[in-house]
Amino acid sequence: MKAKNWFLKISYRGLINVLVNYFFIMLFINALDLEVDFNLILIIICVSILSISFWRVVFRKPLILIIIFVIALIVLAYMNFYQYELYLELLEKFDDFVTWSYRFIAGLTFLHKLFFNILLSVAIFILSLFTSALTYKQKGVYILLFLGTLIFVVRWFQFSDIAIVYGIFYIGFVLMLLAFNIYISKEKHWEEDGKIIKTNIIRNWIIYSTIVCILIVFIAAAIPKNFSPITWRWLDDKLQGRFDHFANWRNSRKTSFSYGNKMKFDLTLTDFQGEYKRLGGPVNQKDILIMTVKSDEPLYLKGRVKDFYTGSYWKSSDSSYKQELKGIANSSYDKNILGKEIRYTITHKNIVTSSLFNAYIPKTFNLASSYYYLTKENEAFTDQLVLKDKSYTVTSVKPYIYPKSLDYSMYIPKKDFEKYLQLPTSIPSSVDDIAYKLTRGLTNDYVKAVAIKTYLRNNFEYTLQPPETPYNKDFVDYFLNDLKRGYCTYFASSMVVLARSAGIPARYVEGFKASNENVNEDGQYLVYSSNAHAWAEVYIEGNGWMIFEATPRYSNVSYEEKEIENEEEAIDGEIDTDLDAIDRNLQDMMEPAMEEELLIEGELLQQEEESKGIILFKIIMYIIITVLALVLLKTLINIFKIKKLFRRVNNKEDRDKILDYYKYIVNLLDKVDKGKNEYETTIEYSSRLKLDVWEVDYKFNEVTDIFNKARYSEEEILKNEVNQVIGYYYKTENKIKNNLGRIKFFLYKYFLMEIYK
Repeated sequence: MKAKNWFLKISYRGLINVLVNYFFIMLFINALDLEVDFNLILIIICVSILSISFWRVVFRKPLILIIIFVIALIVLAYMNFYQYELYLELLEKFDDFVTWSYRFIAGLTFLHKLFFNILLSVAIFILSLFTSALTYKQKGVYILLFLGTLIFVVRWFQFSDIAIVYGIFYIGFVLMLLAFNIYISKEKHWEEDGKIIKTNIIRNWIIYSTIVCILIVFIAAAIPKNFSPITWRWLDDKLQGRFDHFANWRNSRKTSFSYGNKMKFDLTLTDFQGEYKRLGGPVNQKDILIMTVKSDEPLYLKGRVKDFYTGSYWKSSDSSYKQELKGIANSSYDKNILGKEIRYTITHKNIVTSSLFNAYIPKTFNLASSYYYLTKENEAFTDQLVLKDKSYTVTSVKPYIYPKSLDYSMYIPKKDFEKYLQLPTSIPSSVDDIAYKLTRGLTNDYVKAVAIKTYLRNNFEYTLQPPETPYNKDFVDYFLNDLKRGYCTYFASSMVVLARSAGIPARYVEGFKASNENVNEDGQYLVYSSNAHAWAEVYIEGNGWMIFEATPRYSNVSYEEKEIENEEEAIDGEIDTDLDAIDRNLQDMMEPAMEEELLIEGELLQQEEESKGIILFKIIMYIIITVLALVLLKTLINIFKIKKLFRRVNNKEDRDKILDYYKYIVNLLDKVDKGKNEYETTIEYSSRLKLDVWEVDYKFNEVTDIFNKARYSEEEILKNEVNQVIGYYYKTENKIKNNLGRIKFFLYKYFLMEIYK
């Protein structure tokens, strides 16, 4: 029956541990916006079981860990000598995995399925070790409950509704684990008190505690959570002005706004970007009517502005809005900006989003919703979703261009514009080289931007079927130097990156481009899903943000000029002349580059051989660091266990205290081959050791007599007798330490804990 109960305890605790791990990890999967499939679920469950088994077996028997480490080294050595090609291939793959993992965690690359599964398995394994260490301690379960609940609440406030579902299951299983640990603690006390434990009590405890935990979680989940908070407009404004992220906290006052904020438009809602963290790849266009636009001219309809380039995708570094408006004009609009006022009406057809599409510089929005919001980039969104057949009217200003100011346009550094010059440190120098060659000798930012745009339009092919960008390649670098063909995201990204490399602020914009080819009988522009588009906005000092269309399929944007007076011909001539010089510069750039490539080919081969040795060194170092980390973790846990053990022993009655310390003394003596035989009495053991094991204040036979008195007699135990046994223990510990050496003694005491078994 004991064996049956033991199996039930192990199985139940292991099952709960796996389920706790599963729902904890699923929250992080949700935070990364990754697709959950059967393979992912299987990985989580299998690796959790493996990790829990590893904890129970290896950490209780560290010799197994040493054997695994030695076997790994033997396998590596064998492959190095007898399977060298396979060995090198594995080393390169390992180095690729480490590089990808660093870039993926830093948000600099896209999802690589195989590498992600490996990384996820490692993360689950480590996390499971952590939770396993806490699972077996009642206080550890409290830590799991607190940390897990905190993380789930934070994710829920960040508008991940599925987090509350994961949280309910997680908390329920942690409570079941807590109830089970309480039973284990009770059972120990019952055994110490000599009470009779019924055979079915463990089963009944599990059943009743499970029912109670389910009821607690069910009642907590059923409590309404959508109470309206107290609204204090002045305090709201003050807090949101100082702490923008407060505006994104979930509450019923701003539920619709915040939900809408999470439904902003970006290209992942179209066919032009399949994954959030990955640009490019083949596109299969669908012609679905997205919206109609009543306007006097075709417009670039801005939906989303992104300023941070990672090397494989674009993201927004700041999601906070600048102002909240209600039926009033955009107060951030600079009244000194002169331009043509355009008015247009947008009607959503097959798109649901909170984004308000607009062109150029929006002045006013006329919509039924109570509030709408504007960012510094004039990205607009409303506090409610704009559904099918809903319309809104926008009045925008299309700025005039001043040719004379274009001649002297040079960027003057501004703090707010620093983010529009950001480039990842991982971007190859070849991209900077292209930007330098394109803009070398040009006198102003406008001409430089036109040169970059013209280079992209004239030298690269438009196609909807480019191959996927390799995971270890920068998106723009791969397009400019290898692929040389693509669609709008390729051209717009390259335009922005090259402009930034030339020191000109630029940003990446996503939205739709209305076309003269799609106009109905009522004069409305029909905007289809195939009209989804990405373009660049470049800041030209004295003129503001200007659209630069680098994609060959689309025509250049036409701006009206102020005070032209024959300046157009002079500017066009200057730009044409400079572009001829640019073409010659590019030709000059390619020839020495090819010669240099031939010269360094030998050096690359040598570096490749050297890199193989570096990769091997990395693997060995990773293995050593992992082993040392596991050893350190095990040691720290044991140190806390020993401290807790002695606190418990010292709180016992004097008689029990003597029994425990005597056992520790015998265990210490066993480490120097002076241990007690199994069938030997304490008196015989003491006599065999000749009554003077160590030269200390008391003899071992005296300590033995005190032990026998405490164990077999009803006589009163004196305080000095207790102190004599404790003192002998510490004297013996010091002697054993000197005899074995500090390292070996440390291993016995803190790593293996054999002294306290």
